[in-house]
Amino acid sequence: MEIAADGVTVGEILSVLNEAEVDCVRQGIGPGVVDAAQNVPVTVGVASGPIAAPIFSCVSAENAAPIVTALLVAEVDLSAETADCLVGVLAATPAPHFPVTPEAAGAMLACMTEDEAGRAAAVFGIAEEEPAAEPAAEPAGSLRDLVLDTSTTGQDLMDGISEAESDCVRAALGAQFYQILLTTPILLATSQPGAAAPLFECLAVENVVTLGVKFLAAQTGGWSAESVGCMIDVGLEHPNTILIGMGMSTGDDAGAAAAAQPYFLDFYACWTVQEKIDYLLDFQEVIDALTTAEHDLIGAIPEADVACIRDALSDAEYDTLLAGTVHEAFDVSDAVAGCMSDEAYVRSFVSITETTTGPLSEETTSCLTEFAREHPHYTALLNAHAYDPAATDPAELAEVA
Repeated sequence: MEIAADGVTVGEILSVLNEAEVDCVRQGIGPGVVDAAQNVPVTVGVASGPIAAPIFSCVSAENAAPIVTALLVAEVDLSAETADCLVGVLAATPAPHFPVTPEAAGAMLACMTEDEAGRAAAVFGIAEEEPAAEPAAEPAGSLRDLVLDTSTTGQDLMDGISEAESDCVRAALGAQFYQILLTTPILLATSQPGAAAPLFECLAVENVVTLGVKFLAAQTGGWSAESVGCMIDVGLEHPNTILIGMGMSTGDDAGAAAAAQPYFLDFYACWTVQEKIDYLLDFQEVIDALTTAEHDLIGAIPEADVACIRDALSDAEYDTLLAGTVHEAFDVSDAVAGCMSDEAYVRSFVSITETTTGPLSEETTSCLTEFAREHPHYTALLNAHAYDPAATDPAELAEVA
């Protein structure tokens, strides 16, 4: 790749990647940040920092080799012969190439003349010795009053946290990316966990929880102020639960997720009945994506119900039903719902549960069957696309919630 006089920009790096790698980068740090950062120069120090980690984790060793070489040539003033040597060495070095490990640095220095090696060692040394960003112990302000929507920028966020926290964010991102953050809608800039991690690592616990709850609220379309306040209070007691809900790692992911599960009901209790219904309908769609009508509907319900559906549909409609999910089956024809007995809903509910969670014991199957028979309004959510909360009796709404 060609090197600009003032270094290598984000746009130049993306230009040598393949389509899959570019898509990976855009997902890793957010399309808004990628678009805004096209002309931002990248140094070895920036490449070794947390904001660039999602970039280099997406790049193969073959494509990373000329990029890393270009960064070094721009900063260290290397000869063409040294650059050629570096490309060969780096292509054989497993990706990702940043942060630079001592082993990789040694291999690269071996390609250089004594003068070049001295300059390069200084560059590596600066990158390694820069003080790590330290999070503030307590926020001077609070993010409880922050209104988080599509117009909220990074500057709005910085205005609500302490100076120590904002200084930490600036050090973690680097000056160029920090300036981009200030003018970028925060929901766009931190849409991916990898891009949000440097920000959350700099915030005090109260602000991590507060911002995390508001992110989750924004992603779901919004909760009432009372519900958000209640969830923040619960989150302060169980902060890892918020991070897991946002898809951010907390170390032992499986163990942390299991530990967080009991507290979900505490968050659930914060919501209004309507908010619970909205959550359940969204959750039903997530579950439905894992189902097949052939197995979890036709293969589970009584034979009489199957025969009714088969007789009511044309061959083409029946084939369409078998090829889709359970929710999609009800969309094929109103006759599908008309043929479903109460027992059909019960059996399909149990089958879907087993499909999404794995094999069920006899005891669990019996418990789920009893639950489904006692809560027909809940199993009716199998036909979620026909469910209209606005037209539902308040008592039924409360039962479903």
